Amino acid sequence: QKRSEKKEVKEGEHYKVQIRRRSDWKIDYSKMEGLIKAQQEANSATGHYKKLEVLLQKKEDELRKLHEQDITENPQFIVYKNNYEAKMQGLRDEAARLQEESVKLKDQAVKEAEEKAKLAAKTGGGEEVEAFKKQIDEYKATIEKLKADLANAQKGGGGGSAAPGPPAKIKLKDDERYAKYFKMVKMGLPVGAAVGRAVQDGVDAAEIEAVLQRDPEEEVDDPNAPQPAAGAPAPPSGPAKIKLKDDERYAKYFKMVKMGLPVGAAVGRAVQDGVD
Repeated sequence: QKRSEKKEVKEGEHYKVQIRRRSDWKIDYSKMEGLIKAQQEANSATGHYKKLEVLLQKKEDELRKLHEQDITENPQFIVYKNNYEAKMQGLRDEAARLQEESVKLKDQAVKEAEEKAKLAAKTGGGEEVEAFKKQIDEYKATIEKLKADLANAQKGGGGGSAAPGPPAKIKLKDDERYAKYFKMVKMGLPVGAAVGRAVQDGVDAAEIEAVLQRDPEEEVDDPNAPQPAAGAPAPPSGPAKIKLKDDERYAKYFKMVKMGLPVGAAVGRAVQDGVD
């Protein structure tokens, strides 16, 4: 291609434009190709950067929602909790079944020992009779202990030989008698609506109104905790020992980490909750 050079020439009172062609002006196509390629690379890098910005914003939004989420209302946590409770109930049922079988076997052993004692008495074996009687007394003592353990296991009290610990504590909002109504208030419903629903469920209006005025985080005795049997030994003195992961101050954050969430997410949620 050729470029044109304009030149103005005066003719009378008018200007006339003369155009002179020049053939010595040429375009450096190698440089132009380099500039075009550089511009294309810049455009590609800009597009990739914008995609990364969008992805980063999406991840930040997900992390923020995760921090704001109540772990106890997470469907994954609820499924895990239900499975755990079902598994523990199965283990308790199996333990009770084994104890029942053990009681039956001991009863059978007592009957056999009594039969042998009677037979020995008929044949004149005095020493054998005394041995069988001693064995029968031991079996009977074992059976009584097994029956006591079985009764405690069926009540959820574990072994019969262990001394009862201090009463279990739960937060007021987690008490199954009132948890539903605390959740209604937490979701933004008026207290009156929660009281009305409680009355429909058969709860005394004055009672639920007084409960909803209290601090949901207040610790109360667990109404479902097994009660110590009459005449049971007093609980041991000194503070009870628990595992760190079961400490109510940190249990929520240990569960977050156990479910696969980053430690930073658990720390962020703890800071939101006012923990140092």
